[in-house]
Amino acid sequence: MQFSGKNIVITGAAKGIGRAAAEKFLSEGATVILVDKDADADISRYGNNAFYYQCNVAVYTEVQQLFKALESQFQTIDVLINNAGIQTYGTVTETSEELWDQTLNVNVKSMYLCSRCCIPLMAASDNAVVINLSSVQSFTTQRGVAAYAASKAAILGLTNSIAVDYAPHIRCLAVCPGAVMSPMLKNVIENSPN
Repeated sequence: MQFSGKNIVITGAAKGIGRAAAEKFLSEGATVILVDKDADADISRYGNNAFYYQCNVAVYTEVQQLFKALESQFQTIDVLINNAGIQTYGTVTETSEELWDQTLNVNVKSMYLCSRCCIPLMAASDNAVVINLSSVQSFTTQRGVAAYAASKAAILGLTNSIAVDYAPHIRCLAVCPGAVMSPMLKNVIENSPN
């Protein structure tokens, strides 16, 4: 129960990595705030330490509203896990401007917005940390994922900047997983032409 008394915010928490992280933190005694754009997340099985907020974390007004509500209810946030993200495909010549913007907004801008609004709520925490979900594709990439790879590499720069600007009170790190069997990956596999 090493996270007892800690308030954890996880974006993209309805499924995949976010949901697994939420369940693990709950098993360690944390209060977990699950944030997702989907309205149908069922958290009743998680008990009294789980709270759900619907929010499109790529939209500033929604993020601002979310963290005002969290400040009112929880006062302090100890951990922010910026996990929300999408996988998109296409080379630079195949990727439309709309898809490029959507990918960067969901994968990078959301982390900037959530960090911007959450960091002030971490002032009273004695061990605050921001965790950004990047990818192995920030270092080396497969073919046809220009916007996705660019967004995941940008997360590393943002992470370094937050770490330097808010040390030593707030730590910031990036986690760079490889392929994870999640609903997003299953959807990719099912819709793959090969």
